[in-house]
Amino acid sequence: MAHDKFRGIIGNGETCALVGPESAIDWMCIPRFDSGFVFGRLIDSKSGFFEIRPADEGVAVWRQKYVADSAVLRSECAVRGGGAPVFSVTDYMPWGRRELRRLITPGAAGAKVVLELLPTFDYRRSPHSWRRSEAVVGGDLHVLFTASAGTDSLRVYAPASAVEGGVKCAAGESACGGISLLLNVNEDVEIITVYSTSGEDAYAPAPGGAEAVRAEVERWKRWLSVSEYDGVHEDAFRRSLITMKTLTYERSGAILAAGTTSIPQHPGSGSNWDYRFSWIRDGSYTAAAYAEAGYIDEAKAFMDYAFRVMNRAPGGKPWQPLYRIDGDPDCAEEILEHLDGFMGDRPVRIGNLAYQQNQTDLEGEVLEALWVIYEKTRDADYLAKHYESVREVASFVTRNWAGKDNGIWELRGVITHYTHSKAMCWSAMDRASRIAGVLGGEAEADAWRATADAIKRDVVRKGWKPLMGAFVFAYDCPFPDSCLLAIPLSGMFGPRHPKPVSMAKRFESEIVYDGLVARNILEPAPFLLVTYWMARYYALAGKPEKARRIIDATLEHTTDLGLFCEQALGGGDVPEPGVPIFARAAFEMLTMHNSPASLFSMAKSFYNFYTNRSMFKENTETPDVPPEKARMFKGNFPQVYSHEELVRTLMALKGKS
Repeated sequence: MAHDKFRGIIGNGETCALVGPESAIDWMCIPRFDSGFVFGRLIDSKSGFFEIRPADEGVAVWRQKYVADSAVLRSECAVRGGGAPVFSVTDYMPWGRRELRRLITPGAAGAKVVLELLPTFDYRRSPHSWRRSEAVVGGDLHVLFTASAGTDSLRVYAPASAVEGGVKCAAGESACGGISLLLNVNEDVEIITVYSTSGEDAYAPAPGGAEAVRAEVERWKRWLSVSEYDGVHEDAFRRSLITMKTLTYERSGAILAAGTTSIPQHPGSGSNWDYRFSWIRDGSYTAAAYAEAGYIDEAKAFMDYAFRVMNRAPGGKPWQPLYRIDGDPDCAEEILEHLDGFMGDRPVRIGNLAYQQNQTDLEGEVLEALWVIYEKTRDADYLAKHYESVREVASFVTRNWAGKDNGIWELRGVITHYTHSKAMCWSAMDRASRIAGVLGGEAEADAWRATADAIKRDVVRKGWKPLMGAFVFAYDCPFPDSCLLAIPLSGMFGPRHPKPVSMAKRFESEIVYDGLVARNILEPAPFLLVTYWMARYYALAGKPEKARRIIDATLEHTTDLGLFCEQALGGGDVPEPGVPIFARAAFEMLTMHNSPASLFSMAKSFYNFYTNRSMFKENTETPDVPPEKARMFKGNFPQVYSHEELVRTLMALKGKS
């Protein structure tokens, strides 16, 4: 299939910007990933952007690629019909500095370029004013445009020698406008944008140019050299590592689920969630991926963050599902009524109410990641550093594993006994027991192993249906779901045990389409997290050829820059399950219950789910978009767990013939 032209991501360890295929930046939040946007046209047609385009708009055809193995992105503008580039724009955000740099390089003498920039601070809620002045950068005179909104500011430096005319919003003009410049690009022209907030002192940027671009690329190459991976799909492996790093908040070690908010998986679904937070589950997956790839510092940074935000109240649940990237537990949700939504799809949400949910799988995922770090490093001192926290986790899970929760898919209003959650409680106790064994706590190791064994017996008795040949989504819901691949991946049953083997065969017949895996038969769109779980399962089960076929299939569904959304691109092209599959599922749902009470419990759960789904539709408007536009609805972007799972799967395949 043809690759879709989505945006590229650049970042500096504190925030990110998305750059469109024609070099327009239409997403950037300042000063952090989870702050209000200053460029937000991605999800609101009236909001800010930063465009660089040819003065003669009729000549433009664009090509875009990352510079080598880096987060430096180059967009080339050429004459339609072929030929050398008229000019190129190289975009990057210097790591650790509050800057966005755009280097315009001529491909032909006398190129004329229009720069247009409109800031809209705090989700287009804060008016701004402009001030024009002059500044010297590296000995050269620059025109400086400063947009201010309260304590926030955006300063745009343009070389005076390149500014030919067309200046708008000069001194004295105000009230929310933008700037528009005509630039004469006879040599490299660098536009430097510096942002500040909360009354920070402005600083003069250092000169950059082509040499600074090379230095930034070299910095990324040095970082990538930590990994010695040399297996198949090296380019995709490195691009995934770079994306993981770009979505890591350097100050705290937190890892974002994605860089955006309110981009749903389907038009009109209402599932317009904000993913600019650190999910404990996703971060733990990514920490494990970092560790397996050799990035122990990044893995430990997230684990330290996770234990730092851990709830220490006596008897309290150790973790809520997500936190702000600075560790603040308050992720209150708000609908921004004044914003259009992605391609007109409303609502736009900031914050995420899932932070209030009870998800009992989290403790298992954290301790799994901690154990992976130990397996890679044999650093018992690091285990000892967090052992008191492990004790608290084990104590909580021992007391609470038998309870109900919201589950991995965060279903609002559906609280029940999810099999995946029970399995991850087993994983928490299994890893706690192993950790205790390493540190000489034999009595605790034995007690925690006994609890793990009790959980496993419960999962087999209530979560395994022999007539179905599969584990079920929830104890009261005899319905297979691909999240249950976590059972063999976590080690409750080995990947070659008859139960996971039977379950994988069931998935192959129901929810695998051209190598891609859906969550279940009710959600047939290929979902990349569980697709890579299936591939990793095959790798561990001694079937590397099957794992490779899945990976090959997923890489046909990246963007043209090698990035992933939540769902595979082109997922709308796959067929839905046929009538026999739905008929079998309906029969099983009605008959595979131990008692009338169990059947009633299932019916109640489904009623609660569909009743509460109405809240998803609140303030939702289904946009009328053509099929080629609807293909862009694949979830928030880029999605970290799609990339980290590719890394883990390729590491699992390394060395397997």
